[in-house]
Amino acid sequence: MPTGGRFLWAEATDGSLDFDKALRKLATDAGWELKSIERNHPLMTGAFKTAVGYDLTKDVQFRRVLKLPRASRDHADFIGIWQDGNLVGVYSPLDVVLSATPYEAYACKGYKPQDAAAVATNIVAFLTDRGR
Repeated sequence: MPTGGRFLWAEATDGSLDFDKALRKLATDAGWELKSIERNHPLMTGAFKTAVGYDLTKDVQFRRVLKLPRASRDHADFIGIWQDGNLVGVYSPLDVVLSATPYEAYACKGYKPQDAAAVATNIVAFLTDRGR
């Protein structure tokens, strides 16, 4: 379990619905609460105490397969993993790591490379910033 300063970063590679379902079951079994990260949270705004991040609340671009389904939602998606009232992890239901590459994977439900890199940067910046 993520405790003692540890933090879990999970993502549904390729936007896998099977992974999403499995992670949600794991969360239930582990006693974690999953809830969307608000748009004013530093993970979304990039406004950290000591680090500089990206604004992921608007103008985020997605891979080809998500252009229509995400047309009215141009922001990143983060789901917080909470345990005993503490944020112990973040889950992306959309692909981040593979999407940060320039390679088009068939039906990849993720971000365009520049926005995938911004999402990853904000997660790392948040981890760097949270102990200060």
